[in-house]
Parts: sequence; structure tokens; C-alpha cells
Amino acid sequence: MAKKYNLTIDQGSTYTRIIQVNDITNTPRDLSGYDARMSIKKAYADVATVLDLTVGSGISINGAAGQVTVTITDEQTTAMTWKTGVYDLKIISGGGVAERILEGAASVFPQVTS
Repeated sequence: MAKKYNLTIDQGSTYTRIIQVNDITNTPRDLSGYDARMSIKKAYADVATVLDLTVGSGISINGAAGQVTVTITDEQTTAMTWKTGVYDLKIISGGGVAERILEGAASVFPQVTS
């Protein structure tokens, strides 16, 4: 089951979060050989996404440490003119098994200084 976490994004700033993925004994899960992807939409029912991230393009994985790092650049957050949305983050094993590990709301706080 995915953990709930709401993203708070400052428009015009780089957003970075490190997500620790642990196994059932609360030790870091080895994510070596895993892929990951994340999408943000304005609403669950929307077909179009407002942002897609993948490994090498906003997501990096430290396999041995069990960490997934999500980075949204300041250029990407500047382009966010919407205020609220939803997202989820999935990891995919080398064998193709997908697991949603994080989900929730995404809020963008407008910038004043450009």
C-alpha cells in the first residue's frame, strides 16, 4: 500500500525530496535494478498530466540505500500555473513488477519574485 504524502511546491524554486523505501523489517530495501516514474495531474480523472518524471529525468535511485530522489527544476516549477493536483510515484522491479510507493495531493504556492 502506498504511503500518503502531500507535496508542497514553491513555484520558481527547485523541489527535491528523498524517499526512503524500507522493507517490512524497516531496513532499507535494495532497489538495485529498479526503475521509477512519477506523474502529476490536476485531477485523478484527467487524461493529460502536467508533469512526468522518470529515472534520468527528475528521478534518481540509490539502489543499495533504498532511496528514490525526486527533483523538479526551478524551470519546471515556474511553468506550474495550476494550484492543486494529485500525484503518485511508482517503482518497477527489473522483472517488471510495478508498486505504487507514494501518493497524495500536490500544491503549488505562487512566486512573487521572478
